[in-house]
Amino acid sequence: MIAWEPKFALGVEVMDRQHQRLIELANELAARMGSAATGDEIAACVRALTDYTARHFWMEERLMADTGYERSGLHGEQHQALLRELERLGEQMLRGAGTRRGMKALGFLRDWVTHHIQLSDRDFAKHLISRGIL
Repeated sequence: MIAWEPKFALGVEVMDRQHQRLIELANELAARMGSAATGDEIAACVRALTDYTARHFWMEERLMADTGYERSGLHGEQHQALLRELERLGEQMLRGAGTRRGMKALGFLRDWVTHHIQLSDRDFAKHLISRGIL
């Protein structure tokens, strides 16, 4: 589980709001994995997280393009890597992979999200704030 903490707040309202929702969806997935949910139910939760994550990344990448963010290439590559991992997790859950694999993936997701928000997204948020986007 990931708890939203003040240290995750970036000062860009749309990003902070979407990051909070991403954490909620990741926590919903963790709760499903810790319950008697079926592989199909867990896979549906992974799909919801993947879909929302893709929309969030699209929004960020659009802002990067619109504001000339110089690290957009690397940032976009990080986004694509997470989306690939989420797709892989969804496929594994549909094939009946156990909760052990799911819990390992949740650990990766927790670490990725917290690191990405605090490092890459924080740098991008500073760029946006310097251009008056709050």
